[in-house]
Amino acid sequence: MAGGSAAAHGRAPRHVLPPPAWAQSPHRDGLDTLFIGATADCLAAVGSPAFAKSADFRPIGFVDVEVPPAPGAFGHIGEIHLLLGTSGAHKVVVCGDLTDVEFQGVVDAAVAAGCQVLWVPGSAEVAGARPTALWREDQPRLRLVEKAEVDRRPSPRAETGLRIEVYADGADLREMLEAYRAGVVRGFTTNPTLMRKAGVTDYAAFARSVLAEIRDLPISFEVFADDFPEMARQALVISSWGQNVFVKIPITNTKGESSIPLVRGLVAAGVKVNVTALMTEQQVAAVVEILSPSVPAIVSVFAGRIADTGRDPMPIMRRSARIVSGNANARLLWASPREVLNIYQADGSGCHIVTATKALVDKLPMRGMDLDELSRQTVNMFYTDAQVAEYVIT
Repeated sequence: MAGGSAAAHGRAPRHVLPPPAWAQSPHRDGLDTLFIGATADCLAAVGSPAFAKSADFRPIGFVDVEVPPAPGAFGHIGEIHLLLGTSGAHKVVVCGDLTDVEFQGVVDAAVAAGCQVLWVPGSAEVAGARPTALWREDQPRLRLVEKAEVDRRPSPRAETGLRIEVYADGADLREMLEAYRAGVVRGFTTNPTLMRKAGVTDYAAFARSVLAEIRDLPISFEVFADDFPEMARQALVISSWGQNVFVKIPITNTKGESSIPLVRGLVAAGVKVNVTALMTEQQVAAVVEILSPSVPAIVSVFAGRIADTGRDPMPIMRRSARIVSGNANARLLWASPREVLNIYQADGSGCHIVTATKALVDKLPMRGMDLDELSRQTVNMFYTDAQVAEYVIT
């Protein structure tokens, strides 16, 4: 699937499809297929012989990717979960090149609704063959996504244009799996605060549910005791949960006592640690000194919290990167970014990893976006919200 922003694909000027059949037929009369994409792409697909003459695809209507949706559209792609249930569709045809986030959102919604998904790239020529025939012949132009395939296999790791690896930061299982399948992130981090906000009540059960789905990317789970013997016990239990597990150890306990001796012992036992809540170069140096070159480790510096104090974190992060570079198996992580710009700053400072919330990950496709187009979309957002709210000035 081609990625990037929708604007980058140069969508054709919008055309308006005739009122969809579902508008006149509340019982749908056997209609089963919902088309999703830019209006022009849906129009081309619906009108092509491959679909117009096929008994396998009976159009219900189309879902627009633009805001506001075109007249006659069933709705906007952002409402796809609701629209699939309302339409009663059994099949979904994705028309043209959606962004990675849009496409994965459609697939996830379709899987949840028990629908099959057929993708027709913008470059596909569908005039001469039935889509199902092309799929059965394994032609790359059309792809049918089965539920079992989506459940078992994540998307190939997507390109972000960054050297740094992005780790999703959160504790919402659904969001974690969406990020995993989208292929943008290279790992995950959690902490007790994020879990509490997400409503997690059983720490171990939550961790097991995550690890049952994500086995091939690193995931950090944090100890939550305040005395070091109990921290050590929790760390060994957490480490036993999986080969891809890193154990987060705070640099101190709540009394300000250093956890360096604890970290040293865990590393000697072969535990992969993620030493967290660091704020100074001195803390970074102390941690790196006791790490082993034979045991993977992460050093998490909270650059966002440093910036909250009015300090520029970039000099600290650059110097920290030089310190960490002395251990080939240690990786520096820029924690708590506040905006997408911080991800690019982390990339430029020499960090290996940056954490990001879902809100930041979702904005990564905006990289290099035309600012005039962004301005237009912003105005469109204001206008649409005002229309939806039915504001009036008398």
